[in-house]
Amino acid sequence: MNLCKNSRMIREITGTVLRTESVGIVVNVGGWGVLVSVAAPDAYEIGAPITLRTHLAVKQDGFDLYGFQDEA
Repeated sequence: MNLCKNSRMIREITGTVLRTESVGIVVNVGGWGVLVSVAAPDAYEIGAPITLRTHLAVKQDGFDLYGFQDEA
C-alpha cells in the first residue's frame, strides 16, 4: 500500500479535548496528545469528550490530521 496515495489511515478519532491551539485542538487518545486541525478551535470545550471524522494529509514536510464533526 502506498500511503502517499491512500491517506485514509486514520478515519476517526475519539478522546477528550486537552487544549486548544491556534490551528486546532489537542485530543487525548489513550494517553497520546494528538493535534487535530479544525475550523474553529475555540468552539471546543476543554475536558469534553469528542469524536471527529478525520482526513490525514500526507505531505513532503510531514503529516497533517484534519478533523470534522460531520462526515463529508
